[in-house]
Amino acid sequence: MEAFATAHVFACSEIGTSTDRVFSHNRANSVQRRGASLPPRNERVVMNTAKWSRDLLSRAGFRFHVRPVGPGDEAALGEFFTHVTPDDLRFRFLSSVNVVSHGQLSAMINVDHRQKENFLAFDSDGTTIIATAMVACDPALTVGEVAISIRPDFKGRGVSWELLEHVARFAEELGVATLQSIESNDNHSAIELEREMGFTARSYPGDATLTLVERKLPLPATVWPRTPISRRTAGVPSVLKETLHD
Repeated sequence: MEAFATAHVFACSEIGTSTDRVFSHNRANSVQRRGASLPPRNERVVMNTAKWSRDLLSRAGFRFHVRPVGPGDEAALGEFFTHVTPDDLRFRFLSSVNVVSHGQLSAMINVDHRQKENFLAFDSDGTTIIATAMVACDPALTVGEVAISIRPDFKGRGVSWELLEHVARFAEELGVATLQSIESNDNHSAIELEREMGFTARSYPGDATLTLVERKLPLPATVWPRTPISRRTAGVPSVLKETLHD
């Protein structure tokens, strides 16, 4: 089942006071309570962004390309969000959003590819963004929070599941121990998908309208047999509550 009409973004204590939905006061405070003041570990980790650019094949047999966001992606990312439904925008930003602003887009593009990353998924034409998966971590790189948005015409193809695992593997390599997402209670499909991937769900502390889903990392070696398409054999069938306004 395709979930994540839009899931949410991350908590990044000091990072997260002014970017997109990822950084809510609730999220920021929750990360601070978990030890954001601790000295950062893995200080010398520099992610190889090329390593995280690849073609993926979903459980449903849908092929797409995923890569980290780049500085030239703002226009395409903005166009992508014009296709996201109003409910999914609300799920993504945990607030009513009619148009994703330049400030919000900038926050999703200006990432350090380590403590904060944004993965873009592209259709076979290589230019149409069909989904985005953002992850942000606390400075100690112990907790990461993820948010996924997908175009409605690409739901039901396994893209969200595939992106969630891609993000989890990225977080694992950083040494993140816990991956989280903060969901609106109304976002049933996202919560269900996350549970299918082994996340646990509970009421978000201090806000009865939200659900906190989380799981410990690393993931099992095979959540299901997922390998970049180039390494698969032939014959496999073709997967913060504060919003910045400017």
